[in-house]
Amino acid sequence: MSSWMSAAKAHLTQIIRGLQAETSVAAIRVAFVGYRDYRDGDRVVTKDFVTMDKVEEVVTFISSQSASGGGDLPEDVLSGMEAVSSLDWQGHVRLVVHVADAPAHGYCDHRSYGDDFPSGQCPDQTRHLPDVVRELKDDRSVDLLFCRIQDGLTKDMEHMFAQVYDGPGFGIVPMSRGATKFREVILGALSRSLLKLIADADIDGVQTFHGSTLSAALATCNASLRESFQAVAQALAREEEE
Repeated sequence: MSSWMSAAKAHLTQIIRGLQAETSVAAIRVAFVGYRDYRDGDRVVTKDFVTMDKVEEVVTFISSQSASGGGDLPEDVLSGMEAVSSLDWQGHVRLVVHVADAPAHGYCDHRSYGDDFPSGQCPDQTRHLPDVVRELKDDRSVDLLFCRIQDGLTKDMEHMFAQVYDGPGFGIVPMSRGATKFREVILGALSRSLLKLIADADIDGVQTFHGSTLSAALATCNASLRESFQAVAQALAREEEE
């Protein structure tokens, strides 16, 4: 996971500035939530939303973090999502970019990989992960982009996310090209979904920063952001597979 954290802190500012340049979005705020596991120190760390002029605070915060832990395979995604839900969400477009190389407790084959808490709850928890994700979707109006690092390991958790969102608002992007492509994939997903929301229905072939066109992604320009985001994430996933 450390390589992905390095990629995040290296490219976060560029991603935000690139998103502004491609979509003309005036105000962008960014936050960071990192989670580990139940017995790890600094189990959940949070930097609440800051504006673009203070984005270096988030970069510095990420730089101070390191991947740690080791025991069983799953991580305490539940506590992480609770922290995400508690952030100061504002604005019309709200999105979580979830980068994970391990599933949540209760969402892996514990006989093959080991899961100290196969019920999905750590000893101090009373809520369930689907309920927290549903809170993000319904009460916070937050969309979710899941970045898959390890093929197969997170499939049960991904299936749960998809069931909760039931289509619009959720997408999966395979990160099979490695951490060095982090900026390209994330900026591509964000800019393409936003462009689909705001573009003219007559636009045919908007160029992205890496030269591909958005013709296919702009087929339904009057759709909601959640519908647009789902279609864009699926298009990006197909590109990763080709």
